[in-house]
Formats: sequence, C-alpha cells, structure tokens
Amino acid sequence: MASGVWGKCGVISPSYDPLEFVRAVTGWDRLRLEAELERELAAAELACERSFLAREQLPRACPSYVNFLKRLRDWLQTGYISRQMRRETKALLLVIGEALAARGQIEQSLVQKLRPPGQTASKPPTRH
Repeated sequence: MASGVWGKCGVISPSYDPLEFVRAVTGWDRLRLEAELERELAAAELACERSFLAREQLPRACPSYVNFLKRLRDWLQTGYISRQMRRETKALLLVIGEALAARGQIEQSLVQKLRPPGQTASKPPTRH
C-alpha cells in the first residue's frame, strides 16, 4: 500500500492525530459521535492490520491513535477512566466531555472525573 493511500481509508484524521479528531468532533451530538467513533476505530484498526499483513511500515501514530479511540469509546460507554491514563489523553477527553455536557448529553459528574484536582474549567489542548 502506498503512503498516499492512507487518507483513502476514510478516517477523520488521516495523520492519526487525536487532537485533529477532537477538533473535528467537538460540535457533534453524542449519537453521531459514538457512531463515527466506531467507524473511525474500525478504519484505523483496518489500516494498521493492512500495513502489518502487507509487511509495510506501520504509520507511527496509528497504534496510539487506535488506543486513544478505544479509551474514548470506553469512557463514553462506562464513564470509567484509568488512573494510568496519560494527562494528554484526559485533556482531550475533557474537551469532548465538556462539549457534550454543555448540551446536556452526558452527566457533569463524568466530566468532573477527567479534571485535575482543583480545576473547574478546562483550556483547549495545545501542542508542545
């Protein structure tokens, strides 16, 4: 598979960047988010699998992107977050959670679990 074909997999973030995904989905309602999340996860997993089977170099960001999508899915379904979850991942989930909570589509208590102790509102994530 040529490197230019990765965008044809139909993923929201062809570069497999969680921040790009969050920026794209922040305005969506929960139903659309969950449906597109499943589609995005399947497409990203398929891209990883195709690369592996074709014995081509896997895009470096793809496995961590798949992991991010799985964590987002699990959090939306169960409300559970792992203590070992990276701060960057929590910050991205917080952005999505606050957008959904502002529209009344999730409980504020789910969003509160993502906030660092003592923080009341989040700032949008930035690149370092």
